[in-house]
Amino acid sequence: DVVVNFKANLLAMTCTVNIVVGSSKAVNQTIDFGVLTRAELEAQGANTLKDFSLQYSNCTIGSSTNQTVTWMKTGIKASSVY
Repeated sequence: DVVVNFKANLLAMTCTVNIVVGSSKAVNQTIDFGVLTRAELEAQGANTLKDFSLQYSNCTIGSSTNQTVTWMKTGIKASSVY
């Protein structure tokens, strides 16, 4: 069972990715969006977590635009937390 939790903040341009495998191992990673293009962001995700694919979409809340980043792994549920 793999649970992926992350928080993304466009203002800070960083995404913190926490990966927990089972109940004893955790890997914390921060991805710096910087001025990466969509393709570059996807490429960094592939290089950072080779077993995961990166999916994301943009949503607007009021006057603020937030980016939703979702890590998916085939057959295993990934959850996102803001």
